[in-house]
Amino acid sequence: MLLFKFVLGLLISFFALALRVSAQDFEVLSRVQDVKEVNVKTGNQQLLAQLLLNSVQIEKSTQVNQSSKAYLEVKSFLDGQQIELVEAFFNINHGPYGPVANEFKTGRFALYPCKNRYFRSEASADALLDFNLTSPNELFPYSPFNVGRKPEKHFRFWLADTLQIGENDTLLEIKFVPKKKDGSSFAGTAWLNLHTHDLQQVLLRCQQCTQQPFTPLFHSDSIQNIDIQLFSSYGAQQDGASLNKVKAIYEIAYLSRHHQDSSTIIYHGEASLQAFQFGTVFTSPQIYFEKEVPVYRKLMALPYAQKFWMANPEPIPVSSIAKRNQMFYNQAAINNSLLQQRQIAYNRVYEHPYIPWSERRVLIREDLIGNAQKKSNQLSDISALYHLEAQLYYDIIQSADSCVLMSSCILDPYQTYYNLSIDPAVNCFINMYFDLCEIARRKFETTCLKAKLPHDQSQVALIYEETKQALDLQLKDFLAQVDRGQNRKAMIKWNQFIKVELDIDNLSLFGLLEN
Repeated sequence: MLLFKFVLGLLISFFALALRVSAQDFEVLSRVQDVKEVNVKTGNQQLLAQLLLNSVQIEKSTQVNQSSKAYLEVKSFLDGQQIELVEAFFNINHGPYGPVANEFKTGRFALYPCKNRYFRSEASADALLDFNLTSPNELFPYSPFNVGRKPEKHFRFWLADTLQIGENDTLLEIKFVPKKKDGSSFAGTAWLNLHTHDLQQVLLRCQQCTQQPFTPLFHSDSIQNIDIQLFSSYGAQQDGASLNKVKAIYEIAYLSRHHQDSSTIIYHGEASLQAFQFGTVFTSPQIYFEKEVPVYRKLMALPYAQKFWMANPEPIPVSSIAKRNQMFYNQAAINNSLLQQRQIAYNRVYEHPYIPWSERRVLIREDLIGNAQKKSNQLSDISALYHLEAQLYYDIIQSADSCVLMSSCILDPYQTYYNLSIDPAVNCFINMYFDLCEIARRKFETTCLKAKLPHDQSQVALIYEETKQALDLQLKDFLAQVDRGQNRKAMIKWNQFIKVELDIDNLSLFGLLEN
């Protein structure tokens, strides 16, 4: 299995360039000429390099941030067979070279087995959302845009061709290759509008990459070779150019020693991010994620918006792609819908997942890393040794012909910890805490639906805040009274309340009833 720290993503936007240059300054070459045979006129190297560099520098100093919707898609293949699908929608705040901030809206993932194994692109979405063209990073090959003020020291440039795209517009095709062919830098092509000096497209490629962002999950496996291509395009907006689409394609020769069977697997991956409907955003979901939480974990946390995906309400992806993706999702052996329905057990592939509430009980293992295994009476103040956190999520999902209110009660593993000894009373206490949160969620959703409020976002938000305030007071009383499950009288009281509301008898399930 591959653990992808990153999959290359290039998010760039460009603005008008002050440096003026005419086509007569360059030797115009045919597209059919071999790149290796191109000779550059004396003096053109520095001029072409600065032409590209100045375009991004001016864009960086003049860009006004703007918002848009964005669609992410990741697909993985082995031997031509698709084995993975990731789809997600975001609100994106664009900076000079891509998003400076993003907000996850909704998404899904699906996996199909290959030789009884699953491959996943763990953080490819995060790389596409975070990569910055002008910031050098040891995980990525270098490009002329992030090697300093004189990229001609590290790359060779030439004008490969020109293309007339309008009465007054000419597109320059500028190619570049690294002077050191050690796999640490991109070669590529940039297309620049000669009249407006906007950089419109960039193609980056690196074969046999030595500086790259991939790592195998298992120490027994290894990566033999990586080839990467990355294409990005930009369109003019009112306050500067912005990303239209970026797509990364990568081929990985992966040596697997699974079950003592050494074999090289050719892994093909594609990851793309497309911005659309500039100036508009999705309604924001009510949930908090720690900064380090990757997109894959967010996909696992939220309920599956089936009506949204079946209706395909957004213009992206196009209908034909949406149908193929839906078919793959329905046939997958693992997807976020099956995980949330608890039809698939959490395992080492999905460590520390967000856990949606269900009638199945949550257990903290006694061998949990970090568990202090201390008796309660050994410390006078143990409040710092444990913390429970369940989030009440809700969102308004726009389907083809209606608004759908979705809500869920989610145990947050990044904020929940218990570093004391574990016994049935403790596990009972934790599940009762979770149950109280679920009861509050149901009351919130019922109140909204009775009032027919999914369309009125401000009223839904008001009901949510009232629900949260009431729940916080209730949990405060619960925590103080039950003393982590040690106060039997209080546990019986709260158990009866939960039994009436949810028809769940926690004391009986955890064997805590008197004989």
